[in-house]
Amino acid sequence: MRYLLLFTVTILFFVQCKNMETSKEVFTMETLTRDGAWCWFSEPRAIYHHGEKEQTYAGWITSGGDVTVAALNHETGSWTSHVVHRRLEADDHDHPVIYVRKDNRLVVFYSKHSKGSMYVAISKRPEDITEWREADTFGENVTYANPLRSGDSLFVFYRDLNWHPTLITSGDEGETWEKPRQFIRGGGERPYAKYTADKFGRIFTAFTGGHPRKEPRNKIFFANYDFGLVKRGNGTMSSIFAGENEGIDIDRDPLDTVYNAFNGKAWIWDIACADENEPVLVYAMFPTDTAHQYYYARWNGEKWENHRISEGGGWFPQTPGGEEETEPNYSGGVTLDHEDPFTVYLSKPVNGVFEIFRYITPDSGRTWQSEQLTHDTPAGVLNVRPVVPRNHKPGAVDLLWMRGSYTHYTDFGTQIMAGSFEKK
Repeated sequence: MRYLLLFTVTILFFVQCKNMETSKEVFTMETLTRDGAWCWFSEPRAIYHHGEKEQTYAGWITSGGDVTVAALNHETGSWTSHVVHRRLEADDHDHPVIYVRKDNRLVVFYSKHSKGSMYVAISKRPEDITEWREADTFGENVTYANPLRSGDSLFVFYRDLNWHPTLITSGDEGETWEKPRQFIRGGGERPYAKYTADKFGRIFTAFTGGHPRKEPRNKIFFANYDFGLVKRGNGTMSSIFAGENEGIDIDRDPLDTVYNAFNGKAWIWDIACADENEPVLVYAMFPTDTAHQYYYARWNGEKWENHRISEGGGWFPQTPGGEEETEPNYSGGVTLDHEDPFTVYLSKPVNGVFEIFRYITPDSGRTWQSEQLTHDTPAGVLNVRPVVPRNHKPGAVDLLWMRGSYTHYTDFGTQIMAGSFEKK
């Protein structure tokens, strides 16, 4: 166990809120670790939980492949960390995601990047990251864990069967598991998906036909998984998910197409529930690989509305001189505040350097007010892949992101940063 608070930088700025009133805030940054990274298709990377303790948990993978979990005790203000699995693999896809059980024990899910099984480690004591049971496993050649509670069951979505989104469920919060089932079929070689659950236990998912590098007309689709029924945004049934040979079929089922690739391919980044449990999502659209754009889509009760948030620049990996970029669709990143989905955080270049911004919409995405949160970052240093802790308490830990250098998902030198707002 070690303390991680290394330094604090204070930035004063003004932000115009949804009610159009101007309030003064202080944004305070701290470094959680000088060695950590993550991707954006495994969630939650961080979560706030108030049980016997009031804590924010976060997870990352180090450049040496150590699977690490950290906890901030909000009473003491101290961060502690623990390595759950040493030297798994140096790959940012391998970071852990965190689920808090009803008995307040933590469950972390992690794996190598499409090599081997999913690991499931359960803490020995409630709200304690220092000791873990021996990890259980499931699946083959997996990645991208997304645990969600729906009704009395734990649902874990991940990539496994036929390199497509797969679902496995547990009726006892991770003690035992049912047989995995392929959740999405069709499309390209490997669809990418994001998930969220509403207060009724319905699961909303937004997904692509494949990888934008291989699908020049990569679209964004939406489905509502309602306890076995797959529905569209308007509530009409698209299909039934039951049995081993069923699943959402991109090529067959009448699905909602949120973005139809009319102006270039796209990649999904996040999905959440807004007012009255209406789904909201954000994605990156690529007119070209060097001109990324961030978009906000919201189901308005009748149809999908798509609104541009901001230009996103080009890819953020620092391509070695003379080489061709292998991941030209790695945007700086865009994410929703799941407790206030009219607030978006994103990363885009300012004078050639990727900085973090907060965007707020007072009218469901039609217009935006923005403020830059990181400033004067040195050349060669990136601020990318922001994320808001699930269930976060405003003013506790409001935002986390990666900062440093990044060449490839197996070659990075990034820190994990945390930011909090304090109203003045």
